[in-house]
Amino acid sequence: MLNSLFGHVWGTFASVQEARKFVRLAWIFAFTIGVYWIINPTKDVVFVHTVGRDYLAYAKIFSILFLIPLLFAYSKLVDLYPRHRAFYILCGMYALISCVFGLCMVHPLIGLSNTDLNVYRSLGWLWYAFVESFGSIIVASFWSFASDVSTPESAKKGFSIIAFGAQVGGVLGPLMFYRAAQQWGAAPFAFIGAIGIACIGLAVVYFMRVTPASELVGFHKAPEKTVHKRQVGFFEGISLIFSHTYLLGIVGIVVLYETVFVIIEFHLKTLASQVYTNQFQLNGFLFKYAIYANGIALISLIFGAGAIGRRLGLQKTLLLLPLLVLCGIGILSYSFTLPTVLAVFVGIKGLNYALNQPAKEQLYIPTTRESKYKAKAWIDVFGSRMAKSVGSSVHILRPMLESYFIMVSSLISCGLVLIWALLAVSVGKAHARAVEREEEIC
Repeated sequence: MLNSLFGHVWGTFASVQEARKFVRLAWIFAFTIGVYWIINPTKDVVFVHTVGRDYLAYAKIFSILFLIPLLFAYSKLVDLYPRHRAFYILCGMYALISCVFGLCMVHPLIGLSNTDLNVYRSLGWLWYAFVESFGSIIVASFWSFASDVSTPESAKKGFSIIAFGAQVGGVLGPLMFYRAAQQWGAAPFAFIGAIGIACIGLAVVYFMRVTPASELVGFHKAPEKTVHKRQVGFFEGISLIFSHTYLLGIVGIVVLYETVFVIIEFHLKTLASQVYTNQFQLNGFLFKYAIYANGIALISLIFGAGAIGRRLGLQKTLLLLPLLVLCGIGILSYSFTLPTVLAVFVGIKGLNYALNQPAKEQLYIPTTRESKYKAKAWIDVFGSRMAKSVGSSVHILRPMLESYFIMVSSLISCGLVLIWALLAVSVGKAHARAVEREEEIC
């Protein structure tokens, strides 16, 4: 019944167990994204009301420095433990640290009750970087795990189910707490996030217990049975990237998307912080945009975005988003208001979740374990955050360019999108060749 139910929307699965595997993964990812979108709006609220909105662009840059030691620790975890146990440890540490942040937020001197804005208020900087790292490391680790237990053929169907689950979580998470966000402020959500993160780890424990070993076989045709013994070092991931043009192409797709996206995101948050002046109003607005963005992705998937991706093929699916982003930039150049920026922003983010993200994750399937975990960690964590820092750095030019800033930032974005489109075509062709020949690219 499960197989026939999903057959029309997502394609026919080889077995009921295969369909159940992706439903379980979708459930885990739904919870992960739900937790992320519960705590994500609070990073801007805490930062704006402790440090000040004038330093938001610098917060992205700071998050890169914060991620360097975390990447080192993540690489060690991947070396020392099997994929699922490394995920358990990550979830446990993030849950504990989120509780500590919650206690700091309610502290009378260092917390949000102290309304004095100061660039040296470390709570704002650290909470912002912590939430950013959760969105990078935990999400990247999940997708590495999912691609490691999936074949290219099953991923075409199953990854759309995972993306569907993500959007269900992305809508339900902030929707459940939307009204509370306007009354509670940011502090309680750190504790809620801690509970949610711990539950993510427990969900993976359940997945490993109930999923048959035959369904944990990926492109390599062999399930992982022993701890990975090879000690390869912290920098192997970046070494792999610069040794293979295929991985460099993925870097380009990720970096260029994130750079353009952050330019638009900062337009939105700058306008929003001017309109919504207290932490409760701003928190409520950011929860609302999270619901909109994930809602668009969810509606797209319900009405067949996954089927569109399968019909277009991986290469054309990767090319679709940059073309739509170009249209969005054109709209902003014509009408630059908060409602317009919000509409373009949630549209781009929603379609990225529905189409681009599942397609991008399929690119890692015909790669080695080192590429899936080490190189992907550098790309999704460090590369993504570096791109966001570059995008936010564009906004440092705002005071200098004044009325010309919108035009200049739009021209920069258009140039980056064109390069992104060329890379999508190149990487898509390389992936198709590797799958056809049943060989690992790198």
